[in-house]
Amino acid sequence: MPPICSEKSKNTRTAIKLEKVMQIWTSQATAAGLPLSNSILQLKGIEFAKLLNIEDQLKCTNGLIYRFKLQNDLQRVHFSGEANSSPLETLP
Repeated sequence: MPPICSEKSKNTRTAIKLEKVMQIWTSQATAAGLPLSNSILQLKGIEFAKLLNIEDQLKCTNGLIYRFKLQNDLQRVHFSGEANSSPLETLP
């Protein structure tokens, strides 16, 4: 599967690095139970692009986020604040 950033990035290796960093971060965030909205993913993409010095080569558009979510099997999930804060020991 081609990297999601390749059409906007001049350097495919850097785009692949960005995608890997985003995959690792989203895995850690979902494991920690953090909700991931499109805007959070866009902000993190921009933040990581700056760290990789490719912010001028990348447009973190809704389409890019949509493709990233599809390729990484991320879905929109609604969390209830009460249910999210329950200790695991008390759950049946």
